Amino acid sequence: MPLQLPRVVNGHSKLRKLADFPTELVKIRCMKLSPNGALLAVGSDDGRLEIRLGFEGGKAWITSSVFLTGARVQALLWHPTLANTVIVGSANGAVHQIQVNVGGVDVVFHGDVADYIHAMAMSPDGEELVIAHGQQLSLIRKPFAHRGNLGLLLAIPIVQWTRYEGATEHSQLVQFIVPRGIYYVNEGLIAVTFFGPGPVGVDNTTSSTFNMSLTRCRVGSSAVSPSGERLAVMNLKDGLDWYSLSHQKYITTTKYTVSKSRPPISLVVDLIFVDEETVAVGHVDGYVSLVSYGHHTTELSAVMTIAKGGSLLMTQHKVY
Repeated sequence: MPLQLPRVVNGHSKLRKLADFPTELVKIRCMKLSPNGALLAVGSDDGRLEIRLGFEGGKAWITSSVFLTGARVQALLWHPTLANTVIVGSANGAVHQIQVNVGGVDVVFHGDVADYIHAMAMSPDGEELVIAHGQQLSLIRKPFAHRGNLGLLLAIPIVQWTRYEGATEHSQLVQFIVPRGIYYVNEGLIAVTFFGPGPVGVDNTTSSTFNMSLTRCRVGSSAVSPSGERLAVMNLKDGLDWYSLSHQKYITTTKYTVSKSRPPISLVVDLIFVDEETVAVGHVDGYVSLVSYGHHTTELSAVMTIAKGGSLLMTQHKVY
């Protein structure tokens, strides 16, 4: 997998508060900014989807549209080539494509897949949509392009995995494969992470797969770096695992205390790369940590506590 060189990486990022605003959503499941940063999609556990419009460089956010999807919003992604278009995956298998027309009428297409939707990803050219639902992965070419229909689901094979450390014969995580994240690395290559087994790569052009490691424990959220070289996976034991997608192998673990609560709460809400070497990790007990590649121990570069039921925070990072 060729990389763009030279790459500027330093791992020195800081967060500062940019704005906060109230929301009527009780339990927020996921949030995604549009590629141009003008729109924010916010999905909740009760199936509500808010589309918010940013003003003053992101210092103010007003509600543009509200949708009821029918079930918990599980996955959100913005279409890479269709302006102001978001794709929504729900727990009941419903898939919606919504073209947001601020001040006008929004265009909504609907489709569905079998079983619970875990995650979704779209190719950079917008030609392919991959959905993890139930215990399977499905690929759809040119989604919603033909008369607003979702399209034909093509199965992507998932190989069987050996059990991870600490699993028992009766563990559901041994019996069932639960995808946690899907990422397009380049044309034809998809990275998939699972709750129990380790991450896997799928070459869609040859229908081949490769397993990068045997995960030592259960894992939470994950993300791929801007260059497509690194995969960061939060494990629920001792920190953040780093993988090389070009070399298809595990590299190292940045160890730190996953939870500050006593007793510890190990559920990771989300993580995202803020530069090539640093990810921001959100935790269920109310703080965000910046974790850098290559360090076995790390101090929290920024901590933000969000009160339960309080305002959403829009943050801005700066690289030094």
